[in-house]
Amino acid sequence: MIKISAFYKAIVYKKIAAIFDKGNQNDTAYFYARKAFAIALAVKNPAVIIATCVVLIKLFAKEKKYDSEFTYQQLLIQKKDSLFTEEKDRQIHNIYFNEKLREQELATKDEKQRSQIKIYLLEGLALLLIVTGIGYRARMKSRFLRQLADTEMLAFRAKRNPHFIFNCLSSINRFILIN
Repeated sequence: MIKISAFYKAIVYKKIAAIFDKGNQNDTAYFYARKAFAIALAVKNPAVIIATCVVLIKLFAKEKKYDSEFTYQQLLIQKKDSLFTEEKDRQIHNIYFNEKLREQELATKDEKQRSQIKIYLLEGLALLLIVTGIGYRARMKSRFLRQLADTEMLAFRAKRNPHFIFNCLSSINRFILIN
């Protein structure tokens, strides 16, 4: 035997009630409509409850049983209101969820921008250190070459000074000997 869920049973009973209503078999239509309504209440599905209420309202209006029609009409309005409220709650939750999602996306985008700024700053700092290092090395090399030149000049002067004195004394000695 095929096992049908209660939700689908309620829908099938509602359709059977509508068929019997069209065939003017009101007692059978009432039976299936009430059975569908009972199952819909048990399942707690507002859409099926509303659909079965509509069938019952039509049946009671046809028979001019206005008190029963009024009762189901109130229940129909109550279920439509609750369905409307649930839909609004869903919409509010969707809006809230979308807002949170947008906030997270903005936070992620902001964090990505911050990390890129950090990367750019680190790259700039590394470039600055490299340029500073190259400049420092150039200054040190220039200072070293200047000191090397000064040292060479001192060495050259130190080497030249005794020859100069020797040459001067030789010239004076020769002048004295000649004159």
